Amino acid sequence: MATYVRARAYALDQTTLTNKHGISGTALARRAGLAVETVRKQQRIHEYPPQDVPRIELAKAQRIADALGQPVDALFCHPNGDPIGGAL
Repeated sequence: MATYVRARAYALDQTTLTNKHGISGTALARRAGLAVETVRKQQRIHEYPPQDVPRIELAKAQRIADALGQPVDALFCHPNGDPIGGAL
C-alpha cells in the first residue's frame, strides 16, 4: 500500500523553485521523471480547500526531493500537515 504525502505550502511554488533552486517546474518534472501536471498540482496546494489538497505518492515525492538535492521531509508532509519524519 502506497503512502501519500503533500507538498508543504509554497515549498515548490515557481518563485521558490526559481529563486532557491534555479529551476522551473517543467524542468523539475523532467529531472524527476514525472508528468508536469504532477509537479504543478504540488506547486498549487495552497490554492485548494484542505479536504481537496492533492496528494502524491511518497516515492514520487522522494524523486522530486532527490532532483532538488533536498530531504523529502523538507518539502513534503503528511496530508494533515504532520511531518513525515525519519529516514526513508
